[in-house]
Amino acid sequence: MLKSITEAVEQTGFVNPMNKVYCLSKQLEQLPLMFALLTINSFEYVYFSAHSSSIMQRPQNDKMMLKCDGPGFIVGMLTIFKQFHPQNENTYMNLLCHYLKNEIYRMTSQAGQKPQTELTRTAGMTLIFLDEIVRFKGGSRETINQMLGSYIFDTYKRAN
Repeated sequence: MLKSITEAVEQTGFVNPMNKVYCLSKQLEQLPLMFALLTINSFEYVYFSAHSSSIMQRPQNDKMMLKCDGPGFIVGMLTIFKQFHPQNENTYMNLLCHYLKNEIYRMTSQAGQKPQTELTRTAGMTLIFLDEIVRFKGGSRETINQMLGSYIFDTYKRAN
C-alpha cells in the first residue's frame, strides 16, 4: 500500500527529488576525500555572480576547460552523498572546512610578512560553496558552524 501511495504522490508532483534515496551503501573511507579534491579543483572553472547570487561557469577560452555549473554541481554532490552512508557527507563537509581553516591560518601566519586580509580566490569560493550547500539543502548553518566557527561566516557575510 505504501508503494502505491508513493507513486500517487509522485504523479501529483508533491515530491522533493532531493529527499529521494534509491539505495544506501556502506561508508566508503576515501570517497569524501576524492570529492573534496574534485570540488576544490572545480573552483578554477567557476565564479560567484553577485547579480544572480549563485555560482556560475566562467567564460571559456579553452575547449579543454571543464564545463562546470555551480547549482548543477552542488545538487549533484548532494545527490551522490544522499545515496551513500550519511557519514560520507559529514566527512566531505569537514574536509572542506579543514581546507578553509588551513588557508586562513596560512594567510595570517606568514613569517616576516604582513598578514593578508583578503581570502584567496579558492578559499573564498570554498566559503561560498559551503554557504550554497546549506542553502540548497534547506537546512541551517549549525553543522558547518560547529566545524568552522560562526565568526568566519559572519565576517564573510559582512564583507560581501
